[in-house]
This record gives sequence, structure tokens and C-alpha cells, in this order.
Amino acid sequence: MSSTLRLCLHSSIVKRITPSFASSRWNSTKASSEDAPKKITTHYTIYPRDKDERWKDVNMERYAEEYDVAIRFFLFYLNLYILLNYSVPGLSAAIRLRQLAKEQNKEIRVCLVEKGSTIGAHTLSGACIESRALDELIPDWKEKGAPLDTPVTKDRFYYLTKTSAIPIPVIKGLPMYNHGNYLVRLGKVTAWLGEQAEAAGVEMYPATAASEILYHEDGSVKGVATNDVGIAKDGSPKDSFARGMELHAKCTIFAEGCHGHLAKQLFKKFDLRKNCAPQTYGIGLKEIWEVDKSKHEPGLIIHTAGWPMVNKFCLLSMSSTLRLCLHSSIVKRITPSFASSRWNSTKASSEDAPKKITTHYTIYPRDKDERWKDVNMERYAEEYDVAIRFFLFYLNLYILLNYSVPGLSAAIRLRQLAKEQNKEIRVCLVEKGSTIGAHTLSGACIESRALDELIPDWKEKGAPLDTPVTKDRFYYLTKTSAIPIPVIKGLPMYNHGNYLVRLGKVTAWLGEQAEAAGVEMYPATAASEILYHEDGSVKGVATNDVGIAKDGSPKDSFARGMELHAKCTIFAEGCHGHLAKQLFKKFDLRKNCAPQTYGIGLKEIWEVDKSKHEPGLIIHTAGWPMDTHTYGGSFMYHILDNGQPLVQVGYVVALDYENPYLNPYQEFQRFKNHPKIRSVFENGKRIAYGARALNEGGYQAIPQLSFPGGCLVGCSPGFLNVPKIKGTHTAMKSAMIAAETVFDLLKKSTDDNKSKGLEPSDYDNRIKNSWIWKELYSVRNFRPAFHTSLGVFGGIIYSALHFVFRGKEPFTLSHGKPDHACLKEAKDCKPIEYPKPDNVVTFDLLSSVSLTNTNHDSDEPPHLTLKDDSIPTKVNLPVYDGPEQRYCPAGVYEYVENDSGDRQLQINAQNCIHCKTCDIKDPKQNINWVTPQGGEGPAYNGM
Repeated sequence: MSSTLRLCLHSSIVKRITPSFASSRWNSTKASSEDAPKKITTHYTIYPRDKDERWKDVNMERYAEEYDVAIRFFLFYLNLYILLNYSVPGLSAAIRLRQLAKEQNKEIRVCLVEKGSTIGAHTLSGACIESRALDELIPDWKEKGAPLDTPVTKDRFYYLTKTSAIPIPVIKGLPMYNHGNYLVRLGKVTAWLGEQAEAAGVEMYPATAASEILYHEDGSVKGVATNDVGIAKDGSPKDSFARGMELHAKCTIFAEGCHGHLAKQLFKKFDLRKNCAPQTYGIGLKEIWEVDKSKHEPGLIIHTAGWPMVNKFCLLSMSSTLRLCLHSSIVKRITPSFASSRWNSTKASSEDAPKKITTHYTIYPRDKDERWKDVNMERYAEEYDVAIRFFLFYLNLYILLNYSVPGLSAAIRLRQLAKEQNKEIRVCLVEKGSTIGAHTLSGACIESRALDELIPDWKEKGAPLDTPVTKDRFYYLTKTSAIPIPVIKGLPMYNHGNYLVRLGKVTAWLGEQAEAAGVEMYPATAASEILYHEDGSVKGVATNDVGIAKDGSPKDSFARGMELHAKCTIFAEGCHGHLAKQLFKKFDLRKNCAPQTYGIGLKEIWEVDKSKHEPGLIIHTAGWPMDTHTYGGSFMYHILDNGQPLVQVGYVVALDYENPYLNPYQEFQRFKNHPKIRSVFENGKRIAYGARALNEGGYQAIPQLSFPGGCLVGCSPGFLNVPKIKGTHTAMKSAMIAAETVFDLLKKSTDDNKSKGLEPSDYDNRIKNSWIWKELYSVRNFRPAFHTSLGVFGGIIYSALHFVFRGKEPFTLSHGKPDHACLKEAKDCKPIEYPKPDNVVTFDLLSSVSLTNTNHDSDEPPHLTLKDDSIPTKVNLPVYDGPEQRYCPAGVYEYVENDSGDRQLQINAQNCIHCKTCDIKDPKQNINWVTPQGGEGPAYNGM
């Protein structure tokens, strides 16, 4: 398997895969675990549910997925449990089936189900292997890099007494003779076989436990059912109970491994052991050691028998458990694959597709593409039904920058309200990042005001707000000097009482609180489309289709996304969300506000010398390296992370800059060379890098927040306090207000009509009556003050006035043009020369991008789409000298020479870190950022 998602999925993925029909039981009284009989065993296989009073009102309907093969060849479902080294046979069967299908020009679907978190997670073996079967299966395994790296060189066998070792010759022809075999870590071999299987078109479903064999009426095997989830320790159904899924097939191959629990049932049902002796077993225990090189002999095998047992032996060799990163096809695993039933259709050749920069279906609709004409585009729709007729709620969350926090805050607040009013509601969060916090990036210095309201005992619960601010410093920089500016209490930049944090860790902690409150969380699930009712109200969202080739054609593994329907959808996408953009346009939400203006924030985390570290110190700067007409500045936060002295340093460049030669990433690197700054990082180690756009429009740019069927929270509308450089507290508060509004609305609603969404229209008024509005109004003129002819000095002058008027001045300044319209033509601007990186304090772009851990499937349509492929070479390059190759902080856009010697745009979508800068700053608004497959993008760790 390829990777973007570094995530070990636990067994609750079964719940995420299966529709939760069984959860529709909200009127039933929850059984108290205290009333349950005290048993050692509470499993339903011992105590059937049909005789348990606690289960009598639980809907036990189970969703069944029927696999249908249109070419009438056959349908194959491969059930694989990786136990001991028996993952290998399952993968071998899958690969061989695909080979046979290819040889005979038959298109078949092969899928592997595995209860371990990853392919190889349950793999354990000695392992010394013969390559005989591998030679037959994959004759060129050496060329393909199979990890059989240690051929056997020596064979030794000893009979042990307590104090001696009697050598026994290992003669050719004896079973223990191993020359020609290989010593391996079988987990790595399993992983490699998994890669070969995936390359052959096998579908793999890890973290999916099959618990029951299903039978036809004639007694033949029909398939398997996955585990039910949400069952308490005492055997009673929890609120989160969800029935497993049925998987039906014509033929099921069981490769469970030694003493498989399903194989045991098959032995009994079909009397498979009637003509053989009882099986006998051994227990194998294994350790791996790092040893002194002087004691190591590569390829040596030692077997022993005798002491401390009699007639037993042990094996010294190598193996491993596999650390495997799952990729974004998890979205496919979550959604039923109705669209894959097209086996008679001819596969479109990617070589026949027109050579386009953009191949995404949002630009080239599939209904006009011949390659898609025979593809079944039916999409499975999951209807959330709440039996108490209270309401159905679906919370759509995208974790971007620090704006995962509002989504989690809304979810927690909803569960709190439900508990307070004794109402049982279902709250779920959908997140395109691989894990909760994987796309979270912020400074971050946060006010705890909203957190105090949401979780008053956050300190006792271990919230990772460990570094209170101790010192505030502000400097105006020239090229060689740093002019101190006093930070006086009452100014927005005053930070005493705030906390320096790694916001990704705060997000993860909030995720734990949300899960403890009963919130369902769905990571690695990308919502790509808004769904509407016939009356135009929001119906919900659809997840991404998967299995689409880079040229836009359907692959054999194509699967349609899933529809998620709800009465009310809360959008917490973060800055410049791709779905929020659509909502702004459809409902004209920005008709009464100024255009949003943005900045690009770049950040690094450094390990620094303790002698240079002051825990709780904040340093902000303005001035150099920006010119006087470009808004920008830096932050430097000294934090302690589990006792480790770290410095979080970043630079923000306003995206209304004029000079197309300006490069935000290079400005950040140049900033670190300032004499006041550089010394902090010398002899240090950079451990993280990332970037993200942020809203800077403030009060003037806040749109209408509610619409039929949903509302916007956090940085989707834009609640960042610009002079404070803080938005976490306001984003959290907006989400809490939204949760309270939606809860009250749906509690009062008697309309049970599922054909329209409800509008939380009172949300706008509640925001205007909250401290968010008062706070943003008081600083409304700070950012636009920099638009005057005085530039940065105008902003500094206004800062002094703000101390006097405290935001009560009788005027409101405007921002002016949208950011993309501010860019001047290259002929009117001077190119900027940037110093080369020294690889000590400053670094090249690609080495920085590698620290983001970003990844995307190389064979999918680029999610950076162009509305017109010709604009880059007709406009951007000749008029603006290709600004996209400079404003992107990840090296996504590059002008390269084609065969005719002309320069053309190349989009390196794999580098994208989801900052959205290109969508904002492109001068002709030709770039449209859309979501890639779920789980892709950066994998930040505590940014």
C-alpha cells in the first residue's frame, strides 16, 4: 500500500464502514450496567441477545452489501485475517487471481478483509523462508525489491543440556538444511506483498473484523458479517451501538491463520476433519535484539533442542511487525462501492486521454466524457434517523489551520446541551486529514476565555496549555537593528494571561474530550460536494469519489462517494474553505460585507540551546524584510514541550501585496538572518515546517453566517482578531454559539419533513450580541489602516490612536480591492534577489516541504484545478512572470520547458500542503482548490 495516512485504525472502523441502522433507538431507556448480572463472560455468543431484556428495543437490522459482477464471470470476496505468518497466503491468493484475470482478459474484483490495524500488524514468524512459491508467483521478485535480503550462509544445530551444547551435523537432504533459503522480517515481506497486491488492483480493508459466517438457505457459505460495535463490558447496548455489515459473495476464501475462529466453525459445520487426525499445536514466542557487530554473523541460523525442554527446539533469525501507513483509499472503504459494478465496460486507456494540466471532473464534467459513459454513478445515501423525533444533526468538520478547534467545540457543546436536557442526539465530525490535528497549524498563543466557558475544569483534565506567557516584546526591524516598542496593557498585542501551545496537541486533546462526550469522529474522509434539497436548502454533503486516474478516467478500483444527509450542517472548514466558497456564491452571503483579505502564515519549530531559551517569552516584529507598503510581521514563541525547550517561529505576509516577485517563503528565510533573530537558531535543529492562509478582513468582512440547512463557524466566515494575531478563542466561541442556536432551533421544531433543511437564522443575531462582535468591532480599523499612503507607518500611528479611542472612533475604514486584484504587472515592479540558503538557519523550499510529511496519490487528478489551462502561459507568465511559482509555500507550481522549447505550467500536486494561497492570490482567479482523497495532504505533528 502507498501512503499518505499515517494512521493505525482500530476496530471502530467497522462502525464507520457500516450504516448505523441499529442506532435508531433513541426513545428506548438505556440499560444500566449496574443492573446487569455480574458475569465473567458477557459476550452475546454465550448469552444470546434475544433472551436479554436490555436488547429488546434495539433495531438489529444489518446493512448487507451485495457484490455483483456484470461480466457474469464470477464474484470473489477474499476474507483475510493476518495471524502469525499467514497473511502471506491470503495476499498470494489475491495476487494470483488478479494475474489469472489479466491473462484471460477478465475483470474481477478481489478484496481482502483484515482485522489488524494494518497489513502485517498481526504478522509474526521466525522467519526463514524458501522462495519456491514466490518464484512461481512473482518470478522477478528480486527486481521488484522483495525484502529477502539475507540468504542463509551457515546452518548449526545443537542439542542442549543445562551447561553444554552438543553440535549435530546439518546434512543436505535433512529437513533442517536451509542453504538457498532466506532470513527475513516477515512483516516487511507481507508489506511488500501488499504493495504488489495493490498494484495488481486488489482492494484491501484493514481494521475490519469479520465475526460471523453467513449461510444461504441451502447451507452453503454466503459470506461474512463484520463485528457489531458499541457494546458495554456487561453485554448491554451502549448509545453508540451499531450493527455490523454483511458481506456477500459467491466464493469466500478463508486465510485466517492458525486456529482461526471462523475456520473452527467451518470444521464443525461441514465436518471437514472427519478424515484426518486432530490438529496439534505449538506456541511460538519471539524477541528481536540489536547486538554487538562483533557477535553478529549475517545469514547464520542456529536451531536447538533439549534443555530447558525435552524434544523442543528454538530458532534464531529475524522478523518484524510492520509499521504501515494507510493511504486515502480509506474513503473508499467507508463508502459502499455500487459504482464498481461495471465489469463488462472497457477500461479507458489513460494514454488516449487528452493531455491537459487539469483533469478534475469539476472542470471537465463526466457526463461529457466518453470514458465514463458505462460507469454506474449511483451513490449510496445514508439517512440519519433519530427515533425520539428530536432532531438529526450532522456536523461537517474540516481541520485546517487552528480551525479544527471550532468544530470540536461545537460538537462538545452539543453533547453537553443534550446531557443537560436529557436528550440523546448523535453528533459526528467529518475530517479530511489523516488524524485529528493532522492539518492543524497555528502560532499559537491562545486566550483561554472560550475554553474556560466550554470546559471550566480543563486544567484538571490535562489540557496541554503548559506554557503561560511571561514576557512580551515587540520590535520594529530595520535591516541591521531592532527598535523596541513598548507593549502596554490594553493594547491588542498584550499577552499576559495567555498561553503558548502547540495547537495540534490542543486539538488532539479536544478530540479526546469530544470522543468521551460521545461524539463520532470520521478522519480521512473528504467531503467534496454540498447536497441540496429541491427547495434549495442544504441537505448534507457527499464524500469524494476514489479510484480515478490522473488523466481523469475511471480505474478498476473506482468507487462512488457516500451521501450524508442532515437537517442542519455546520461548516467549520477553516480559512477559504472550498465548500464555504460555494455557499457564499449560492446564498449570496457576502452581499453586505467587504471582500475578505488574507495573509499567508509560514511556521517552523526549532529545538534550541537551553541557554537561549526563555519559557513563556513572546517576540513579535514588524518592518524588515517587508517594504513599507506590504503588511507583514513575525512571531517567536518560546515554549516547553514535555520539558523540551522549543521555539515556534513564523512569518505572516499579507496577500494584498503588489510586487509579483515577492516570495513569502524566501521572506521568511531572510527574516531569520536578522542579527536579532539568527542567534536564537544557530546550533539549533529545525524539526517542523508548515504554512496556511489566514483571514485578515475582520469585522468588515464577516458575511451572513446562516442559510437554509446550515451555518458557518470559525475561520470559514473569518473571526480572526488581526492585531492580536489570535482566532482560536473567537472561533471556539462562534462554534459554541452555533451549537446552542442549532440545538434550540431543532428542540423547538415540530417539522419532521426530511425534504428541507432548517435555517438557524438567530445565529447571526447571537454572534452580534456576543463578546466576539464587540472584540472585532473594537479593532476593525487596525488592518485597513495599513492601506493608506503611509503604509506600515499609518498602521503604527493608528495603533497609538487605538490606545486612546479603544475602538470607539466614529469611522470605519475599508480594505479596498480583493487580494488577487492588488498584484501589479511584472514590468512595473523590481525583481527581488533572495540570499541562498545556508542550511544552518535558512533552507531551500523542498527540504522544508519534506518536514510537512505531505503526500498525495500520484495517480489521481490534481486537486489544484485550472478553469482555463491556457491562462498560465497566456497571462500569468507573460504579464506577471508566473507569480504562482513564488507565492506557493510548497513548490507546487513550476514552469518547465516542453518539447518545443516553450515554457508551460507543471502542477506538482503531491507537494500541496493545503494552504489555499493559490486559490486566493491567482490574479485571474483561474485556480480552484478542491479536496483530494481523504487522508491526504500534510501530516503535521503538533503544529
